[in-house]
Amino acid sequence: MIDLSFLILGIYYFLRILTWLIVIRIILSWVAPGSHHPIIVFIYQTTEQILAPIRRLIPRTDGVLGMFDWSPLIAILLIDILRSILIYYF
Repeated sequence: MIDLSFLILGIYYFLRILTWLIVIRIILSWVAPGSHHPIIVFIYQTTEQILAPIRRLIPRTDGVLGMFDWSPLIAILLIDILRSILIYYF
């Protein structure tokens, strides 16, 4: 029988890193919007693969505070659910 614990642990930590990249992207959107630094471009390209499909399903809301993009919050929630499933079943 193959021991999958190493693979599961790798996926778990990948999902943690992805969560932190989304949080960093949120902060960067406030402090450095439109920056072309290579690290910032990498963060945007990496997280956009996750956020774009969510953004297509859930449009931005125009409220009192202006346009608000819910996709990072939903992505973090979905990633947390996946991590919880990994921990529970493995």
